[in-house]
Amino acid sequence: MKKTHFWLACTLLSLTSVQSQASTAELTVEGTIVPNACLPTLDGGGRVDYGVLAVGDLRENQDYYILPEKQINFAITCNSPTLFAVKTTDNRYDSSLTESTRFGLGQHEGQSIGNYGVGSATSRTQLDGQPAQGTTSTDNGQNWNGPRQIFWLGNTSVEPGYLLAYTHTTAAPPPATSLNSNLLVYSFIDKRLNINSDVRIDGSATLEIVYL
Repeated sequence: MKKTHFWLACTLLSLTSVQSQASTAELTVEGTIVPNACLPTLDGGGRVDYGVLAVGDLRENQDYYILPEKQINFAITCNSPTLFAVKTTDNRYDSSLTESTRFGLGQHEGQSIGNYGVGSATSRTQLDGQPAQGTTSTDNGQNWNGPRQIFWLGNTSVEPGYLLAYTHTTAAPPPATSLNSNLLVYSFIDKRLNINSDVRIDGSATLEIVYL
């Protein structure tokens, strides 16, 4: 108890000292209380590792070297039926090619390395144990465009209102307690990149649960 009162007294004295030097100070307390909580998880801590690749071994088209397809399991669990969607933010937006469903792979010597997309399909996705499809919104969930057999995570750094949700037959998503999906990662290296030394691929994106 003495320690508690001592620290409280010190705080009050410090505030009094500051107040004598400035007329006002503003304290802002913010947050959101939600009735239910959902937890997103990605296998392997969300790490997709291509290892070491030689340019000469990659498939290519006119504009890109095409990296092998990668897969990663994605799950969402909620403690009760909840309306939710997924918002994805590109942490390497400065290297992306400004497409709403593509993300940047970082830079090499000041040049953008390329981009990647993350998609899935009905055969790889279940909502509450039943086959599910994707549905997307470009206005933060006011309107939905779905369901879709094949769907993509959206880059909100490019299109701020882009959300991905999951549904069975309707355009708008239903409340759910669990989602299981096998995400497919498709990566492309820009052929304009000067590959005169080892290039470190450095893509990063944040997946966030949005409560609707």
